[in-house]
Amino acid sequence: MTSADSYKLILENGNPYLQVLWIGIGTALGIRLISHRSLQWNLNQKQRKAILFSALLGALIGSSLPSFFAGDVIELRAFKYLITPKTMLGGLMGSFLSVAMTKTLLGIKEETSDSFAVETALMLAILPTQLIEAALMFWLWIVFSFLEKKEIMKNRLLFLFFASYGVLRFFLEYLRAPISITVLGLGFYQFLSVILFGLGVYQLISRGRLAMHQLRVS
Repeated sequence: MTSADSYKLILENGNPYLQVLWIGIGTALGIRLISHRSLQWNLNQKQRKAILFSALLGALIGSSLPSFFAGDVIELRAFKYLITPKTMLGGLMGSFLSVAMTKTLLGIKEETSDSFAVETALMLAILPTQLIEAALMFWLWIVFSFLEKKEIMKNRLLFLFFASYGVLRFFLEYLRAPISITVLGLGFYQFLSVILFGLGVYQLISRGRLAMHQLRVS
């Protein structure tokens, strides 16, 4: 039996509710930490709650939706158990897009992205994942905690995290058993990694240009 067959067997016969328990623990920790950080935002209580709720809702939808298009055992399990499987890649993008839309609808201009960067790295590190990926996530958490403390890449930390995690996850997929569709030699989650990386780079460039423009004006 190959490693891919073994992993498929675990997915097919494993208890999905046990996975949900660990995901719930990681999510609860992330919500608690980010909620505490949200008190620093120059927003009223209703606005803070709207952003936090949209971040959670976007993460739940984004982490679940890609599985229905992943093919192979992942797609089959997604239709069998709507609560699982989940993907961090989709969760990150879903949460960002949901918050961005909420801010646009409510006319909120306050910058909040940095508040999600460090806590997200820690939250992802304790979710069910490979040991190598968990170790790398804890390393990213340490690095981003340092960057935040020194106010390096201010208002761009979340998107630096997107780009960093996108690259790491792309190459980590080569260490995983193939359990989703493959196109042009790349797995489904590698394509998601590329999209997350591109989103991060785009935001870094656009926000960097905005920061340079503001410096020139001042």
